[in-house]
Amino acid sequence: MALSSQRAFTSATAVCPWKYQVFLSFRGEDTRRGFTDYLYKQLDWRGIRTFRDDPDLQRGIRSSSPRLNNQALVTHERNCGEERVEVLEWRNALKKVANLAGWNSKDYRYDTELIKKIVDAVWDKVHPSFSLLDSSEVLVGLDIKLKEIDLLLDTNANDVLGYGGWAEWVLLVLDDVDQSDQLEMLIREKDCFGLGSRIIITTRDERLLVEHGIEKVHKVMPLSQDEALYLFSRKAFRKDDLEEDYLELSKNFINYAGGLPLALKTLGSFLYKRSRDEWKSALDKLKQAPDRKIFQMLKISYDGLEEMQKKIFLDVACFHKFYDKEKVIEILDSCGFVGTRIVIHVLIEKSLLSISYTCLSIHDLIQEMAREIVRQESFEEPGGRSRLWLHSDIIHVLTNNTGTETIEGIVLRLHKFEAAHWNPEAFTKMCKLRLLKINKLRLSLGPKYLPNSLRILEWSWYPSKCLPPSFQPVELAELRMQHSKIDHLWNGIKYMVKLKSIHLSYSENLTRTPDFTVITLPTNHDASGRQ
Repeated sequence: MALSSQRAFTSATAVCPWKYQVFLSFRGEDTRRGFTDYLYKQLDWRGIRTFRDDPDLQRGIRSSSPRLNNQALVTHERNCGEERVEVLEWRNALKKVANLAGWNSKDYRYDTELIKKIVDAVWDKVHPSFSLLDSSEVLVGLDIKLKEIDLLLDTNANDVLGYGGWAEWVLLVLDDVDQSDQLEMLIREKDCFGLGSRIIITTRDERLLVEHGIEKVHKVMPLSQDEALYLFSRKAFRKDDLEEDYLELSKNFINYAGGLPLALKTLGSFLYKRSRDEWKSALDKLKQAPDRKIFQMLKISYDGLEEMQKKIFLDVACFHKFYDKEKVIEILDSCGFVGTRIVIHVLIEKSLLSISYTCLSIHDLIQEMAREIVRQESFEEPGGRSRLWLHSDIIHVLTNNTGTETIEGIVLRLHKFEAAHWNPEAFTKMCKLRLLKINKLRLSLGPKYLPNSLRILEWSWYPSKCLPPSFQPVELAELRMQHSKIDHLWNGIKYMVKLKSIHLSYSENLTRTPDFTVITLPTNHDASGRQ
């Protein structure tokens, strides 16, 4: 056996114009009905277009040269007779065939082993010519991913998703499946598929696969740094390497894309033949709002969520990235959400969230998509949005008293202390505020009003001696006011039937704690560090 080592096409070249990819040459009826027939069927089964002979060709009539690429398999039979036809024309070709590296059938115990070896080798050589994309498309990291998928497909196994059938062999691809009923009919009629059939399903929701007993799952990972660099360079510069003058700017865009091919292609194409100043301007714009095309594509998964799932997803994306999963579930439960644990798991199945060690994580572009959804609730005025996390937006709302009943959560985390002037009545209109976290913000005055809807109140360095008299903490589940100027929480009796934890540590002016005999005893309380 011999196989040419030359490759005629790659995935970056034009679509293959050849009718056949392999020419199978043989002599003798016993070879035709034996080894050659088995080899031909295996090549055909793998999807390799193979020319064997023309069944309609009359005996004694010379076949015209078929349209072939330059892959050639040749089988020699010992008892083939000497023929002198076209000796001169074929002599050089036969010499080339004789010099090709090949396989000796004596080295294999069974013909099936030899045939598998040949088919695998041919597949590796003609595979790059299989492309559904035009010549302008840049394919990056495709070979490795295809090999991973090929291992899962196990093309040598004679089954179909673990089932057998009587029909023809098929390759079925179901793209972007998002509803369970789209798979129910397929699974119900599984016996219609012949042995060796393969079904490839792409979905954004891993749960759909689990529900239908599909165990072989391949998760598509982001591009590596080298792959991302190459793809971006091909789109932004139309060459393999980054331009030196754009090196640092390019790295910023590549880091922003986070290995997502769509983002790399979209940004690279947009930046093609633009000046450095335009690149800098585009980067500044991305810091304020995501690219529209990328945003719309990522938002598809969000649009398919139920309302409760959307709310929890936005909370995690805006406030709780890199927080311990169990702590986030506790916070969300305290905020009044029902079934938080299962919703978090659903969001992970839909690839909107992930787990890194024990913490919830989210891809930067998916987080940006979520925050853009919130920003679009009120473009001009942050006080009209449901969630506030940006320092500038929070200070704007607190200073100008532009908050509305739309606001559900405010989280301000400062890395260093910062003083600010604000309007003590800023919380008056926020009647739906359930989550308030303020850290390291030095204010001269405390609030005159806090919403009774608050479920979690975390305010370190709180500036007043007590909470506003009108505040009724009937919904409050968690109270954290470390390093505060609190002398006492309130005067009189307050009923806190939902309180789970209270932390007033290092509040040096604290003289008395609430009367725990008239409230549900907190599971966790701390008043350490006071004098």
